[in-house]
Amino acid sequence: MSTRCQIEFKSGDRRRTVYRHWDGYPSAVIPDLLEFLAWSTRRGDVEYESANFLFWSKRELDERNVQLGFGICANDELHGDVEYYYVVEHIAGGAVVRAHSVERDGRAPGRRGAGGRRAATLLFF
Repeated sequence: MSTRCQIEFKSGDRRRTVYRHWDGYPSAVIPDLLEFLAWSTRRGDVEYESANFLFWSKRELDERNVQLGFGICANDELHGDVEYYYVVEHIAGGAVVRAHSVERDGRAPGRRGAGGRRAATLLFF
């Protein structure tokens, strides 16, 4: 069974959200986000950054899996089977990564009407 997650890239009031079908646990996603953020040159440009994250995430997949596993999501809309939701928020001089476990009410954590959640916040500069 895959552990699914969504990752929101945020800068000010601009947000873009991507879907990751497997390895959604914090132990896999956080290191990937740190490596991606070190690689990325488009910090805070959420349109490019979310697209580049998809490219970066697929760069080592084999031919069979390259078209699977990742996608673009509507903001504030969770897939029904997402277990974790991450927010990469750009602030002056760095980024904040928040990891949330998701309860099943169909809304993104931190959004109006969302159910309870457990969260951890990591600061990276």
